[in-house]
Amino acid sequence: MATPRIALITGASSGIGLATVARFHADGWQVLATVRKPQDAARLRAQFPGAQVLEVELTDRAAVARVVGDALAQAGGVDLVVNNAGASIIGAAEELSLDDFRAQLDINLLAAIQVTQLALPYMRARGAGRIVQVSSGFGRIALPMFSAYCAAKFALEGFSEALACEVAPLGIAVSIIEPGTVATQFDRNRREASGYRVDGPYAALYRAMRARLATSHERGPSLPEDVAAVIHTAATAHRPALRYTVGKLGLAASLAARFTPDRLRQYAIGRMTRAD
Repeated sequence: MATPRIALITGASSGIGLATVARFHADGWQVLATVRKPQDAARLRAQFPGAQVLEVELTDRAAVARVVGDALAQAGGVDLVVNNAGASIIGAAEELSLDDFRAQLDINLLAAIQVTQLALPYMRARGAGRIVQVSSGFGRIALPMFSAYCAAKFALEGFSEALACEVAPLGIAVSIIEPGTVATQFDRNRREASGYRVDGPYAALYRAMRARLATSHERGPSLPEDVAAVIHTAATAHRPALRYTVGKLGLAASLAARFTPDRLRQYAIGRMTRAD
């Protein structure tokens, strides 16, 4: 009987992460999944027999080194890493504190880098492996009120492109997943900038962006399972692509980033987000 392949999936308590755990568990992979809360860990252990659920705060560097590092050592390595965990803070750049920016970089960029670094020695030793980074359409184009989130996702994409070139000769492939709007708790869990004021100079723009996001959800967002299916493709394709888009908005962001002049793109975004 063949030894099952091993997948490490972060941010597995809900949404894209949970759907990805379900997809790979059903496909016979040995799944290592990270969550923050004990109740989520208990739920996943009951739902996915045989999966190893790791309780860890991914912004705690020492805890990640200990918990994830020990799990990889005990498993004898890993075939796939899916860096999915993330969060977002909405607000104008002027009203975002440096702590807000640090929080975005910490979970959306640095956590992914640390987990990747923990996995790479095992992949190098095997001469094979896949790193899949869950980015966003906002990793290619930036929208107002999302400067911190976009900064982290743009950086994740730059890191991943450089990494892909470094590890390709070692038999390791890197792919970036760029979803558009996805029907998850992610948007509902978004918090405001520390300095946001309901009567502040950016309040009208903030309300316009909130309305625009609500409209995009009403127009048929992708499902978490759609993203999980693309992640599975990136993990199993013979020659995986560097980038995969998911949904109409993910594709639109990719095309706009590639083919639309900066001035036209900024004009269109300004029209789209203006407060009437």
